[in-house]
Amino acid sequence: MGFVHYRVVLKLLSPLHIGKRKYRNLMETRDYVPGRTLWGALTARIVRDYFDGRKDMYEKIGNFLNENFRFGYLWPSLDGENPYFPWEHEDFDYLLKSGYMGQPVDYTRGATDEGQLHEAEFIAPKTRDGRQVYLIGDLWVNDKNGFIASKETLKVQIEGKTVVLKDIFNSLQLGGERSYGWGRVGEARLLKQENARTIGNVKVTNDVTLNFPAGGRLTSHLIANKVKSVMGEVEPLTGYRYDSTKGWYMQDPPVCFVPGSKITSPIKTKFSEEFPGVLEISE
Repeated sequence: MGFVHYRVVLKLLSPLHIGKRKYRNLMETRDYVPGRTLWGALTARIVRDYFDGRKDMYEKIGNFLNENFRFGYLWPSLDGENPYFPWEHEDFDYLLKSGYMGQPVDYTRGATDEGQLHEAEFIAPKTRDGRQVYLIGDLWVNDKNGFIASKETLKVQIEGKTVVLKDIFNSLQLGGERSYGWGRVGEARLLKQENARTIGNVKVTNDVTLNFPAGGRLTSHLIANKVKSVMGEVEPLTGYRYDSTKGWYMQDPPVCFVPGSKITSPIKTKFSEEFPGVLEISE
């Protein structure tokens, strides 16, 4: 048995901010939800909902998901079926993005904190012309150990608990500014796929090898080491992980080609075992 492929469709219910970089007072958002962000959100939600938030379970659940799941990136969609890629639509920023300006308040003085004015960019739950925004992407679940209790409803056995993943997705918050209610999603659909293709029409094998054609675009980060068939910007992909001995720590960031980079000749990629959601060249 190999990996079972699902299409994830989520209705965006509130503004979504996925931190990219800060330029002066502006906190920019990414155009997508990285697989690493999805992995972290699922880990946290499962631990809180099924294991009473026990600190010792974060590492166990995170490692379990990293070993048995493969996380594609979530991209905005206007119909819940097709991604609205920014390199295909010049109006992406105009339709989908907005911003919120704020400044922290010191209530003991009844005044704002000086020098803390900031604007957070976000992907809005509705387009400027009133259409609903969705997030769609791909998810693969390993069935070799038989922990999938139901392939159709995607119930899985994790550490002795039966986890209903649709319920987990319906209670997720993704990205930043969550204390303001941002990043909420709902009405989750997990659709079992049989056509062996991802969003972006990339061929994928049963062992989750993604075969990108020449002229195609990356839909996830790709570790740039020894890659000669991709043209685009690169960036260090930073992120935190939890370890029972070290606590939360910053991993050494891999240097990656960013999503949207153009592929000049066909490449085969697989998901990194160290960095959830990130691709690397398959030898």
